[in-house]
Amino acid sequence: MYVTIAQTAAASNTMYGIVTAYNSASGSMTVNVSQYNGSGTAAAWSVAVAGAPGQSQKLTNVNAAVTASTTLAATYLYVPVAMTMFGQAVTLPDATTLSTGGPQYIFDNSKGTYPFGIRDNSGKLVMGVGAGGVVSVSLKDNSTVAGVWSVHGSNMEPGLVTIDTTLSSTYYGNAGIDTTSGVSLALNSNQSLHFAASAARTALYAYIVDNVGKQVTTPVLVGTVGSGPAVVGGVWSITATTAMLIYGDGQGNTYGVVLTISGTTITAGSPATIAGTTAGMYFSEYGYAAPRLAQLSPTLYLVTGCYGGSTASNAVAAFSVSGTTVTAGATAYIGAAYGVAPTIYALTATTALVIYTQASSQPYNVSAVVVSVSGTTCTVGTPVAPPGGGYVNTTYAQQPISCLLSPTTALVVTDNGGAGNAVLPFVVTISGTTVTWSAQSALETGVTGFNQCSAYTSNSGSRFAPHLMPLSATSAFLWYCDQGSNSRAVVLTVSGSTYAAGPILYDSISATSAIGLGTILPYSANEFLAVKQRASAASTYSPFLQPSKISGNVVSTGYGCPLSDFGPVTTSSIGCYRLSGGDYAIFSQSPATPVLAIFRNNGDAINSRGSVKIPPMALTAAYVWLAQNCAVASNRLVFIGSTAISGPAPSASGAQTRILSVEIAA
Repeated sequence: MYVTIAQTAAASNTMYGIVTAYNSASGSMTVNVSQYNGSGTAAAWSVAVAGAPGQSQKLTNVNAAVTASTTLAATYLYVPVAMTMFGQAVTLPDATTLSTGGPQYIFDNSKGTYPFGIRDNSGKLVMGVGAGGVVSVSLKDNSTVAGVWSVHGSNMEPGLVTIDTTLSSTYYGNAGIDTTSGVSLALNSNQSLHFAASAARTALYAYIVDNVGKQVTTPVLVGTVGSGPAVVGGVWSITATTAMLIYGDGQGNTYGVVLTISGTTITAGSPATIAGTTAGMYFSEYGYAAPRLAQLSPTLYLVTGCYGGSTASNAVAAFSVSGTTVTAGATAYIGAAYGVAPTIYALTATTALVIYTQASSQPYNVSAVVVSVSGTTCTVGTPVAPPGGGYVNTTYAQQPISCLLSPTTALVVTDNGGAGNAVLPFVVTISGTTVTWSAQSALETGVTGFNQCSAYTSNSGSRFAPHLMPLSATSAFLWYCDQGSNSRAVVLTVSGSTYAAGPILYDSISATSAIGLGTILPYSANEFLAVKQRASAASTYSPFLQPSKISGNVVSTGYGCPLSDFGPVTTSSIGCYRLSGGDYAIFSQSPATPVLAIFRNNGDAINSRGSVKIPPMALTAAYVWLAQNCAVASNRLVFIGSTAISGPAPSASGAQTRILSVEIAA
């Protein structure tokens, strides 16, 4: 018979072996020890029957019912579970104290009404178990304290809601994910900084979601505005304990303020203001379109905007930071504008590239210029337009598709003006303050209506699923559509001042609710997912996930699967968090579905990991992509929505903001 012997006072000290002799009268036992962990001399030991090496172990002990988070003993256990609140977990023991095989534990949540998590000894979430679930846990590898565990059973969930908090009616709650609540800053792997507006939207507050303390801190006043709504533009780390916040108001004013964070305590400095008047520029950063804010260094920030009056102009201004003091610079004007702020990319600690459109009507011609900053003084270089012309010929003013590859190279994609039937990528080379465009060279001609699809946010493009994404310092992935929403995907490789295109993949992604078309989700440098539609009638919409792979300069499609957790929803209703650990957490905002569906994708095929149950919360459709801002760790996201659910749409009456911290299993 094999036994495991653990020191009673220190369960990490163990011996394992076969019994070679036993005296029933005295109780003495002789064991041929083949494995041991720990060291020392002890008189009190606990003995449990174990299986032979390589064989399944026999559970001989029944644990008392677990009702709150606990760490288990290093012995084979049957564990009844009946948690009394959300977010609780059982932690497995030091894996080096156990033999491989199993099951080591059986967790029985068949009578429980709350889900719970199973964590390894390092604290990492191994699996969630829903109400009614029963699972067995086996040990695959005991070479580390954390170990490698395998979980099998029923009602398994690939994640766990660790925090569920609703803000009071003091704070605006009818927006769900919007341009204030959808901006965050990860302070570390367990804490993140978030924002909320007052109920009247004339004041801005900051709070911390703390996954260690399992709390949402009381919001702290950051500043007030004369006219709402208060809107967060962006937040950046200055040091390990300070952050720079830029926000705006309904009058177009732009504010910069330093926040100091000590543990879970936030202290706001005094805001500095860039006026949104004829002598200044209007705040224009809304979090998901082309970037209008840039951090040049931890102490220097640039803001772009425009004044849309009789002398419409593109504009730029700087904020500098010294300690907790912010200083606002004067506005510098760039050139004539038409209704939309320029795109900005940081180049160095003192320079930025600004891409902008100008004209009184479509087509809007494109230019680029370098802005240099000394202190808070902005100096605008010489604007340059692409040779032969580059335009954004949309029905409303927008910036062109663009991305920055390196401090000396950018890519900009435009159309050819009124004809609107050519896709024109340009290589933009930056040397000091000089901008040079490559010669006009069409990627594709005869593209019907590309002039309606050449803007940064056309066809569901966003900052988080951009039409043009850097893959390296010399390559980028481009996806675009024609007016009929027929889509293309291609890799562009840059050499010097020219680009070369790989094979174009047709009809892989798109942006409508017609059969076979869909919406691309936030993606990585080697794979992406598109949600496609498989029915044309609203009552029978059937979303489908289509994986694709980016390998070298080739884009290819893989094997997809139905998005079966959702009912009949349009692709534009679907949002996604893409975690840096590789998981996609997909949700629907109209109607609000009570699950996060978790997938992994290698481009060739999809691993459907199951879903995590969440409460249905209303989101703001126009800003659904802002959810990506709240992917705050490699395995954790903060889901923010409104409690105002009235059928498929939010109801303003009694609306409050609800905040979930969701941890995804390894």
